[in-house]
Amino acid sequence: MQQRSKFVTVVAWIFIALSVAGVMLSLLQFLIFEFFFSRPEFSQALDESAQMGVFPPGYFDMLDKLPIFVAIFSAWCLLHLMFSVGLLKRINLARIFFLGSLALGIVYNIGSMVWTYYLVSDIKMPGQDERMQEFVDKFNTLGLASSAVFNILVGVAIVWLIWKLSRPEIRAEFTTQTIPPTAASNS
Repeated sequence: MQQRSKFVTVVAWIFIALSVAGVMLSLLQFLIFEFFFSRPEFSQALDESAQMGVFPPGYFDMLDKLPIFVAIFSAWCLLHLMFSVGLLKRINLARIFFLGSLALGIVYNIGSMVWTYYLVSDIKMPGQDERMQEFVDKFNTLGLASSAVFNILVGVAIVWLIWKLSRPEIRAEFTTQTIPPTAASNS
């Protein structure tokens, strides 16, 4: 078998670390949902802000579905962890799934930009003077622009990773078996 490149090893370890961090972040978010969002004071504050018309229509429906998005993100991180370990072991099927999940990551970034725009574009500050609303609008525009730049840069990095992991010299490092040699020999 040909010598293993440091690039694949480094990418695998980076994504293992990111995946573990993502799972830990998801657990923290579930704890926040359980201990913070379930409090009556929080529900009362949400009801009051809904009556004042601070947030756009549908905002609270999306907020109710936020734990579903966190669960999907957590599952995504666990899958990435498995694919990253497969990359480390140079299993071709893991490389293919890893590339597919990176491609889906681009779709996720586009979706997150749309969702962010929807969440913050129509936030109003009732009872505040016009200057305060202008400040909120400028702040939201700056946040949307920085989010767009960040997501574009991440998208470019993902496209580069897909290109690099699809190169013939990298593909040659991977086996076509689906079970690592150590596990196959034990059965």
